[in-house]
Amino acid sequence: MVKTLGTGARAGTVQQAAEAEIVFVSTNWNRTEAALRGINWEGRILIDATNPVLFFARLHTG
Repeated sequence: MVKTLGTGARAGTVQQAAEAEIVFVSTNWNRTEAALRGINWEGRILIDATNPVLFFARLHTG
């Protein structure tokens, strides 16, 4: 994915992303809360592109 996006993108851990000034989040709806939990977001910009599309969650859980 990073190679496709080009030189301005980079991969990292959740903690590394959380230390950035601007963070873009796009997760499966049912995993968003866990992905954001425990991170101090004060003073940061969080762009959340997650959509609560519930029928996809049902497809993935059976």
